[in-house]
Amino acid sequence: MRELARRLGMAALAAACAGPAAGALPPAADGQPRRYVFAVDEDALAGAPDASGLNRPLDAGSRLVVRGAHFYQVGPDGLADTADDVRTRLFGVNLSFSANFPPPGEARAYARRLRKLGFNAVRLHHLDSLPGTQVDPPDSILTPGPYPSFSPQAVERLRAFVRALAQEGIYVNLNLRVGYRFRPEVDGLPALAARPPVGAPLHAYHPRMIALQQDYARQLLRALELRGSPALAMVEISNESSLLAAWQRREWRDAVPPGYAQILQDKWQDWLAARYGSPEAACAAWRQACPAAGQPVPMVAPDGADAAGAAGTLLGQMAGEVSARLRRLAGRVLDGAGAAADGPARRVEDFLRFLADTDRAYYEAMRAVVHQETDARVPVTGTQMVYGGLLNLDSQAGMDYLDEHFYVAHPEFPSGWNMTDWRVPDQSLTGGQLDRLLALSLRRDVRRPFVLSEFNQPFPHPRSAEALPLAALVAALQDWDGLFFFDYATGPRPEPAPNLFSLSGDWGKYALVGQSAALFRAGLPAPPAQSLVLRPPPAVRAAATAADAYDGLERLVAGRYGVTPAMGWRAKLGVDAREGAAGNEPGGGAAGSPGASAGAPGASAAEIDGAPPDARAPYATPDGSLAYDPAAQRAVLDIAQAWGAFGRVAGLRAQAGPLWLDAPAGGPEVPAALLLTPLDGLPLARSQRLLLSVGSATRGTQPGSIPARPQEPAPYPGRADWLTFEPAAGSGAPSGPFDAHPPAWLAQPALRLGWRASASAAPAVFPLDGKGARMAALPPACTAREGELAYAALDCPDAPPSPWYEIVLPAAQRSAAEAEAPATAAAAAATAATMPEAAR
Repeated sequence: MRELARRLGMAALAAACAGPAAGALPPAADGQPRRYVFAVDEDALAGAPDASGLNRPLDAGSRLVVRGAHFYQVGPDGLADTADDVRTRLFGVNLSFSANFPPPGEARAYARRLRKLGFNAVRLHHLDSLPGTQVDPPDSILTPGPYPSFSPQAVERLRAFVRALAQEGIYVNLNLRVGYRFRPEVDGLPALAARPPVGAPLHAYHPRMIALQQDYARQLLRALELRGSPALAMVEISNESSLLAAWQRREWRDAVPPGYAQILQDKWQDWLAARYGSPEAACAAWRQACPAAGQPVPMVAPDGADAAGAAGTLLGQMAGEVSARLRRLAGRVLDGAGAAADGPARRVEDFLRFLADTDRAYYEAMRAVVHQETDARVPVTGTQMVYGGLLNLDSQAGMDYLDEHFYVAHPEFPSGWNMTDWRVPDQSLTGGQLDRLLALSLRRDVRRPFVLSEFNQPFPHPRSAEALPLAALVAALQDWDGLFFFDYATGPRPEPAPNLFSLSGDWGKYALVGQSAALFRAGLPAPPAQSLVLRPPPAVRAAATAADAYDGLERLVAGRYGVTPAMGWRAKLGVDAREGAAGNEPGGGAAGSPGASAGAPGASAAEIDGAPPDARAPYATPDGSLAYDPAAQRAVLDIAQAWGAFGRVAGLRAQAGPLWLDAPAGGPEVPAALLLTPLDGLPLARSQRLLLSVGSATRGTQPGSIPARPQEPAPYPGRADWLTFEPAAGSGAPSGPFDAHPPAWLAQPALRLGWRASASAAPAVFPLDGKGARMAALPPACTAREGELAYAALDCPDAPPSPWYEIVLPAAQRSAAEAEAPATAAAAAATAATMPEAAR
């Protein structure tokens, strides 16, 4: 309904006022960047921005399996763990709700749109969240009948879509439980006084709920014909939900409502009996009095009171708080003050380990069904690592890979899901959040693949265009195995303007996807040789879970091991939770000798492998391929196969292969994401055809503006550190609508492209239109000489603006560039020769 209203509103606006034509570059408003209207025709997209060549149709040899710490295709022989296996990284995108169910006849076109962006995987998300009777398009694979009741129309559409995706070389990540909330009156379950939140983990311990989920998984896998299908890359059991997370995030009362708590209480008694032999023995170990005979040992609620409501100060009996962000249990073990929990602290640790074991039993029961319906090599994971912390290494010990989510400047809705009252924090990756991205490796098990299945720096933050390339570069640097952007669109068809988290319509992000895909899938930049592997013992893993859910792990690692996320610029970070593990990462041992971390007296030498590297700003990889200056708020990529700059680019002047890029300072700030890559398969130093993408923040059109103008962020009322949109005149709302009105506008940063003035001929620089086709080359009027260099101004008023520029260098100029840097060219050629064929 909201989408229909939005489109009807834009029709009225268009009738009242014809907006500017695509390609127009009107004068900038005072203090604002110059903006121009731009739209991509996704179905017609071809030429330089089209990354379709990265994919080929999936066949039996494309089957994906886990081999050691990474994903591999089984290769032409169809057998896993043989010489022809090929390391494969997944660069994917999320599809949610109706986006999973394209209309008949449109599935192939939809899959081709995704292939053109370089995606080789999609995450089928929110299949179960909105059971309904709508069939064109369906919002869910379920109907409102007793769970699980499948919609025949939705099943047929999704089955056809999976086949179409496979034809375009795109795998599927199948999500099982995401948003379905059990209905006691329909599903034959105990009554609930109130409907619990979607993440409340009753489904992880209630036997009937688990049995129903197993039935859902069986029927879904059969209906989609995924047994033996090379399209099935992986299965995710439960999105953003676990018992550990409910305790850690202080959402415990929702997890154990009346009518359900007794089931978990009984499991707790059984766990204590198995571990200690009797409740009395457990209480003795905790140095606490047991309840009266015949009374159960209470569960431990995270606020210090047991689940039955008895007063208690279990956490208060432990050491004082390390900080306002850490729980008291953490104080025993995080900073080296104690080697293990004892007494009351041991009771808390035992309860957390019980929750981990209960989560584990759920995951393994679901994994068993997946493997029964497919085979034992299909990769399966439980939930995201941040939903439970380091004890998820225990609860997911039987899983095949680990998964995580990450957002910067996630929107907040102060008055509920209200599209005219929202705000986003003024944060960005280059504005200080790159450490948070690197810190994800502190949740990475070095023995298994690691996947980031949701990430975004969403619209409308001014630096949102940097999200895709920087995530791809950091993931390659840390040797992760999968990235899934969230998400593609609100439905199966392209968007005309930015909408919530959508990539389609957000053309400033969209312009960089294909190049980001090629870099990540090729593993560029290459990971550093050094690995830094932590082996936290059980008490530390429990303490990390008792700590703050969001930054407690980073504080633990810094306090106990002297390891900070910034060390990820110079070493691969990871964790090994095996008891007594040697600590070396599969496929590449750690540099240096095992040793205690600097300034961490409580950490034993057995808990860390590798000497922590220098982590002072500005940061750079050992070979200088990727650098980040937090003071300048800019990251720069410089490798043989690509050059890029992200963040505050004004004032930057750098050589990129045979060219120079100059972003003059002065004028309104236009944060940008720049990527220069070859189109002819050669390293930059030898390339004769290149693609320069200029990503910037996308804006919609201000509702009711005459003449039409872009909508710009404004401070949220009373919060200068949060952004929103100016409200419509007379609305009285705090914000303008979150979902943007077309047409979409992009910012035009001041940017010059330079080359040797002595060259026999200037490069031809072609702005590309929304179909990827060349427009007229930049005319001589846009070119000027400055010393030994000649420059073409990409923001020249005499040339059409674009986020894409195809650059053709004369052969003589290319030869001169090679002569100036023969060693660089030779090294680049050698590196290119080692790249996977699909990425060259």
